[in-house]
Amino acid sequence: MRRRPFKSLTCLRASVIAAVFAGLCMVPADPAAAQRDPFDGAAPAPPDLFLTPHGEATAQALAHFAYGFLLEMEGKAGSDEASRHYLAALKLRPNASPILERLIGPWLVRREFKRITDVLGPLAAAHPEASNLQLVVSEALAAQKKIPESVALLEKALAARDWAEPVLFRQLFVYYWQQKQFAKIERLIARARRHAEMRDRFVISHAAAAYWNARAQSPDLKSHPRRRRVFRKRALKWARRAAEKVADADRAEDVVTLARLFREHGDPLEAERVLRQGLEKFGTTAPRISLLLAALLLRGDRVDEVPPLLDPLLSRPMLPPELCVELGRLYLEAQRPEKAAVAYRKALFLRPRLSRLRIMLGYVYLRMDQPARCIEIIEDVKKPAAEVHLLRSHAWYESGELKKAARELALAENAARSAGNEHFFNVDYYLFYATLCEDMGLTDRAIEEASKALKLKPDDPVSLNFVGYVMADHNRQLDKAERLIRRALEAEPENVAYLDSLAWVLYRQKRPRQALDAMNRCLRLGGDEADPIILEHAGDIYAANGCPLLARRFWWEAIEAGVNDRDAERMRGKMKKAAQANGEEKKKMEVGGVLRNDVR
Repeated sequence: MRRRPFKSLTCLRASVIAAVFAGLCMVPADPAAAQRDPFDGAAPAPPDLFLTPHGEATAQALAHFAYGFLLEMEGKAGSDEASRHYLAALKLRPNASPILERLIGPWLVRREFKRITDVLGPLAAAHPEASNLQLVVSEALAAQKKIPESVALLEKALAARDWAEPVLFRQLFVYYWQQKQFAKIERLIARARRHAEMRDRFVISHAAAAYWNARAQSPDLKSHPRRRRVFRKRALKWARRAAEKVADADRAEDVVTLARLFREHGDPLEAERVLRQGLEKFGTTAPRISLLLAALLLRGDRVDEVPPLLDPLLSRPMLPPELCVELGRLYLEAQRPEKAAVAYRKALFLRPRLSRLRIMLGYVYLRMDQPARCIEIIEDVKKPAAEVHLLRSHAWYESGELKKAARELALAENAARSAGNEHFFNVDYYLFYATLCEDMGLTDRAIEEASKALKLKPDDPVSLNFVGYVMADHNRQLDKAERLIRRALEAEPENVAYLDSLAWVLYRQKRPRQALDAMNRCLRLGGDEADPIILEHAGDIYAANGCPLLARRFWWEAIEAGVNDRDAERMRGKMKKAAQANGEEKKKMEVGGVLRNDVR
């Protein structure tokens, strides 16, 4: 029966690949003959060339692998015919991971774990030296809830390798841990350390450190503080041994867990050292190392060292969405909201239907003073919850759309109450509610809502200052307002906003001299970039103290700092009155003979 031409071409390609590889594996029977010039007519013909047994097996394995691969190119991926060729190749080369991956890939996708154990189980039993094969079969058994069989397979394979295979040790450790077989874990570590090949391995020290650290944190030891201290001491001892061998680690995840252990035990310097060693070995291929190191530096207020760690990750074309989210969070802590937005956009590109990502990105846009983009990005959130309405309310407020902000805030309140979410009504919610009410001219309602925040946290300086300032700004219960503001200052004596509030309430109480002292301290601590509101208050207070020229300077600086047209017009009116008052004062001084000719 005649074969199809393409099928013949397929066989020819596979044969050619195998022949080329076989040629590389050929070894001359006579090494001396290989050194003679094959074109020398006087020299005898070279003896027959032959494949070593290893080379012959490799050539046959490659031929089967190539044929199976070409079957996949024909659109027969995962077919029985391709699987048969991959299995034939694997039998010849049981340690070849690429062949194993090609064979089991379709089975894993279809979750055919029993097929894996049925087909590869006998092969794994015949080749205990093939570690990857043992791991695949053990994991397939575990997926079928056959943990004892999986453990038995690993124990046998580890013994067959004379305890010289770290990956088998690690997997066996994991299974023991999942089964809470702590005695077996201790025996496993002790047996591994009796073998020279394993005694000084990173994986042994790391496993021991992780084990004793977990035992120290066990809830069962709450009433046994002495045993907890003993276990913590053991964990640190093994962790320090592992830290000396970080260069031998074969998994970046182990470096991360080791660094976290040191951080939890109050040794951030050792955690940083371990992470930097891991970074030298794994580089940007291990993003979790860079992320944890960045978090560690941020905790130590070393913000300037963080972007060089995060920027290479941000430039990577593909990063798992959960790592993109962590990257964005760290950028926000490092005061880099623009780059945080890029990280969240990458995550959203990979998970476009995840509403949580849209909300997080919306908060970033709001922080970047881009309320319109915030509204746009959360527009597609289906069935918005209370926090989505609240975020939209904030965005409309920042856009100056107070009525829309109030409508969204009402929707947020209704959604939270319908869901029974009492935690939604926190201090931040009530303070924002109060701010919105004040801007809409609802002073009494603003004080009422801010007072609710104060009831939740009676000593919260933000709430104390807010209620006190609103009262002062609207001439309500000035004595109480002063008491609230001074309580806020007791908590944060150098807070510029609280000092401004104190100066303002003193000004409202007709105590200009004391108001001036508080304002001068506020300006001194605030530096060169004062808030326009503070600058306007400073102008009013200096004017009340008979200093119209200084008052005019502060009002002008407030206008230049950026205020709306209505506020600018109001302050220009104050400047005009101050100029008139200053002119009248000069005339009085001239009449009285006080103004000297050299004074301008």
